[in-house]
Amino acid sequence: MACKPPIRVVELAHDRPFSTNGNDTNYIYIDVLPDHLRNIGPFLAAITVHAQLKNKTANFEFEVQGQWSYDGETWTPFANALAGPITADGQTVSSKYTTASDFGLFIRIRVGVKPTTGTAIESGLISLTASFELLS
Repeated sequence: MACKPPIRVVELAHDRPFSTNGNDTNYIYIDVLPDHLRNIGPFLAAITVHAQLKNKTANFEFEVQGQWSYDGETWTPFANALAGPITADGQTVSSKYTTASDFGLFIRIRVGVKPTTGTAIESGLISLTASFELLS
């Protein structure tokens, strides 16, 4: 019988209000990974993001992006977003992200928000949970 790798599940946000700033049409990012988990990168086999969006305004969009770092000061985005773009109220589960070269000594997870069109202030309530599959 094969042994399954250990999983660590962490809630990153629960019905947290996020909004755009009314000026930018590009993503504005906010860190959501607790500091005590930033050094989990070398132990990772995969990350899966569970997300829920509620009460969004008409043109609200978000994505979940990961970044890695060698020194915790200079950050490089993961090759692909962990989840998104998400533009509709409801729940979603991302595909398992397994790009090992993105799991550096340090990682961080960020929520990026932007309007889908225009520059009006848009908002929504976001809940996020990350499932970290650890190397066995």
